[in-house]
Amino acid sequence: MKITRNDVILWAPRVVGIGLAVFLALFAADIFMEDRGILGTLVAIMMHLVPSIVVLALVFVGWKHEGIAAAGFVALAILYAATMRERLAWIALVSTPLAIVSALFFYSWWVRTRRPMSETRSAA
Repeated sequence: MKITRNDVILWAPRVVGIGLAVFLALFAADIFMEDRGILGTLVAIMMHLVPSIVVLALVFVGWKHEGIAAAGFVALAILYAATMRERLAWIALVSTPLAIVSALFFYSWWVRTRRPMSETRSAA
């Protein structure tokens, strides 16, 4: 099977988005350092996994609607940067990958929806 440029453009945002969700889920591991009891630990884990679930939901939406996913990821990047203004390292660590996934989804959408040059010239 030959992998084409269009295959890479199609799959890159989805794979990177899933990888980002896994990366964000790793932040939930710090819960186990605290003594909260079983119920408190379960609640804390679920709260820490919300960002990963949101990212996975956007990747799922992006499977069919790349433009919506691109807008959603850039909105998440801006929202995170706005809420963490005083922590530039955190912004770089979280908002930058969100913006990259947004750009990948946007490019995937753009490549899929643009008309070939031959069609635009013949229409004129």
